[in-house]
Amino acid sequence: MLAGGFTEDEVVVTPPDELHQVIGDETRVVGITTVDPRGYAPVSHTLCSLFGGGKSCTATEFEKLLKNRALEKHRSHLQIIVGGPGVWQISEEDMKTLGIDAIFIGEGDESAAEVFKRAIEGEKLPPVIYNKQSNPEHIPEIVNPVRCGHVQITRGCGRGCQFCTPTMRKWISFPKEKILKEVMVNARGGVHNASFITDDGLRYGARGIEVNREAVLDLYKSTLNVGGIKSVGIAHASFPTILQDPSLVHEISQLCGHTKEKPYIGPQIGLETGSPRLIRKYMIGKPRPYKPEEWPEVVVQATQILNDNYWYPCTTLIIGLPDENEDDVLKTIELIDELKGSKQWLFPLFFVAMGGSILEKEKTFTLEGMIQAHWDLLFECWEHSVKFSKEIVDRLLGSGNVLIRRITKAFVKKGISLAEKYLDEIRKNPEMLIDSLKDVKLNSMKELLKYIL
Repeated sequence: MLAGGFTEDEVVVTPPDELHQVIGDETRVVGITTVDPRGYAPVSHTLCSLFGGGKSCTATEFEKLLKNRALEKHRSHLQIIVGGPGVWQISEEDMKTLGIDAIFIGEGDESAAEVFKRAIEGEKLPPVIYNKQSNPEHIPEIVNPVRCGHVQITRGCGRGCQFCTPTMRKWISFPKEKILKEVMVNARGGVHNASFITDDGLRYGARGIEVNREAVLDLYKSTLNVGGIKSVGIAHASFPTILQDPSLVHEISQLCGHTKEKPYIGPQIGLETGSPRLIRKYMIGKPRPYKPEEWPEVVVQATQILNDNYWYPCTTLIIGLPDENEDDVLKTIELIDELKGSKQWLFPLFFVAMGGSILEKEKTFTLEGMIQAHWDLLFECWEHSVKFSKEIVDRLLGSGNVLIRRITKAFVKKGISLAEKYLDEIRKNPEMLIDSLKDVKLNSMKELLKYIL
């Protein structure tokens, strides 16, 4: 907004709970960015399905925000614009019910400010506003510290997976100078870690899919040389990128000081499926430069590279891709069997036909479509993740206030123990999972402790 002509006196960024402090008679437009406003994203959809249905916490909080008293009080003289990657979930009916004037689809780096100016001048905005991908040269730098030290280093993906939306964007890497300026802004604000936002951090500086190790290492070294920065991490990576240059992960671990006692928890990586047939059909670019038939081995070898260098990723899978059959699921189970003993969390998520993806017209997978092989895959992943959580919990919670650390450890270990206790029973009778949890209401710490203890 500042790059678009507004002043700091005219723009306020605030958490929802403090809206009443910043909205007044002079407010003309409220912009809301959202990732999962109706709870249709894979994580929310999967967990809500498995835990008896109902509304997700993200949908509840989004509705709570739109019904905020400050918004209602000043509704007559302001327009509400909602943007962000989750706007595909908002229907015309949602807009009417929640009082949304317009949804902004696309990137807003260049054009959002102009839309806001039109709203301020009293123009009635169209209900849906589309915008194309921003010119990298026109994307402004942050001017104030960002939560968790987030700094975007790339945008887009370029591998062409049909279930995904980032792949619809052109792959770009931001200039190192721009990245370091934003890291410095965060460091001056007291943020001691740099968290790189990217869909494949080890492809930074690459043209296409070939790894540019010099660019990646230079970025890490330069970032760690910024005064006040103690650690660097990446949000996402990919198995084929890791396998292309195993020594790159090793060198990064040495730079960052990752050890058995202080491992790197991350990044998030998409395994998706162990079926080469589905890889070829829906995500043929995902294994590149390797072939779809090599995918299971790529996953196994890349995981070993990560673990050898004390990287413990959060790995996601997709249950219920369109046209998935029992043989496809069994091939995924075979791959999970090969990964037993690896240090990572395995999260199977239901397929969601996300708006803006190539598969947006397909049917979202639901609990009713589960066959026995799906349940077997689900429980294999859960068993693995519970076992690994039990192994890693002491190292994860090895620092900080002693009392808080002890309480947190006890709490987490109790949760792991509970999950372990019921896992075998649920495996024998999957319906038990639904029946036992559908009436649980964990709306407060008191209720949560009562349920666990």
